[in-house]
Amino acid sequence: MQSNYRYATAKPTRYQAIISLIKSPQELFLIYPTADWPFNIKQMEKLARERSDLTVVLDGDLVIGFANLYSNLSGSKRFIGNVVVSHDYRGKGIGRELIRYMCDRVFEHYADEVHITVFNHNLPALTLYGSMGFKPYDMELRKMPSGGQAMAIHMQLNRRSW
Repeated sequence: MQSNYRYATAKPTRYQAIISLIKSPQELFLIYPTADWPFNIKQMEKLARERSDLTVVLDGDLVIGFANLYSNLSGSKRFIGNVVVSHDYRGKGIGRELIRYMCDRVFEHYADEVHITVFNHNLPALTLYGSMGFKPYDMELRKMPSGGQAMAIHMQLNRRSW
């Protein structure tokens, strides 16, 4: 990552900036499918209570990216979640570096395997995760807010292949 970008804990003072990264109901579904549009502080606070390692990418003081970690219900799998990069910063490798940073956190502190879920119509994310070594292992049909359906593709990456 370029030297002027850095990682920091996503503190409550940065929640509004994180919320502003998400520009539409469709994008919110891709990033946080159980949230309601418009995404707001109350929902962000709920997310913060349920997730760990809330991380922002900063360009100076400007929040340009966000991701966090969570476990499945049984606690047996550690997932990277809610990955978003500012529209103005997409295509610059920030998403790849953010995913790499979050994988390192999982491997250093939690597990030997990291998981991520992506929807079938999110081709940029599918391409990115596949290029980083994530492999699909399961799928589930989800209802979209528009009433349509999307396939949630669960992917995993093992520390040995990292």
